[in-house]
Amino acid sequence: MLIVHVVGGLGNQLYCYAMYLMLQKRGLNVKLDIRDYLEGARNPEWRRMELLQCVKVQPEIASEEECYAVLDNKQSFWSKVRRKLFGCRTVLLEEKQEYDPDLFLKTKGYLDGYWNCDGYYQNDYELLQDAICFPKSKNPANEELADRLLSENAVTVHLRRTDYLNPSCIDRYRDICTKEYYQKAISYVKQLDPTAKFYIFSDDKVFAKEYFGDEDGFSFVDWNQDEDSMFDCMLMSKCKYHICANSTFSMWGARLSTREGKVMIRPLKNDNYESFTIEQRHLLWKNWILIDEQGNLV
Repeated sequence: MLIVHVVGGLGNQLYCYAMYLMLQKRGLNVKLDIRDYLEGARNPEWRRMELLQCVKVQPEIASEEECYAVLDNKQSFWSKVRRKLFGCRTVLLEEKQEYDPDLFLKTKGYLDGYWNCDGYYQNDYELLQDAICFPKSKNPANEELADRLLSENAVTVHLRRTDYLNPSCIDRYRDICTKEYYQKAISYVKQLDPTAKFYIFSDDKVFAKEYFGDEDGFSFVDWNQDEDSMFDCMLMSKCKYHICANSTFSMWGARLSTREGKVMIRPLKNDNYESFTIEQRHLLWKNWILIDEQGNLV
């Protein structure tokens, strides 16, 4: 059995689910481990479990005993004695590189990582678009805007800030989505389509209005917060053009769009610790337009 450890917020949860689907597609026995989101979890996840609200068919969920069997980390007395005498039988498949082409050859193990490289999924967008679906929003503003976005040549512009400003994260994410990045991406879309209409999405709505406030005709989507934040991703998926932050959230909004002729733009790097070359990046994100922090198409 393969078990995929679900981690993070909605964007990362969707990647874990997408990996589950890719393994399932290959006929493998695979389940999800969502224990970190449950009450009394040993390693509680501070973000909400939103994934299960956003899928058409509920995934197979691994039991605690099944997780113990693959991880061999049960804390009972006899389990500890057995490991002491005969060694640990853990089959842990940790994400140690951005893309592992041999991952789909595994038939047993516990997948612990984010699996957010498009190389795993870039030939299976239709499968993902069919499997992932957002619940109906109770806020009529979301339904009204969704209809409008579908009727326009609408553009998502995503600006992510709050958790990226945490001292533990700032070196990893600083100076990637720069002013130059956004300026180039916006001008690129305007050249493609002079009729394009721009919609700003952000987790820091006050800052976003200051940042893009001088852009003529830009609209700000600022009403989805807390448990309703998932509907920003839903609205993004209705757009034709996507200017993503280095964020799994907006990249999923782009990937789930079924608009004909859609254009997906992302920063060259997700974080400052990546080591892939530009050539490798194009191979692993072949459906995307890449722009670096200086505002250069690469």
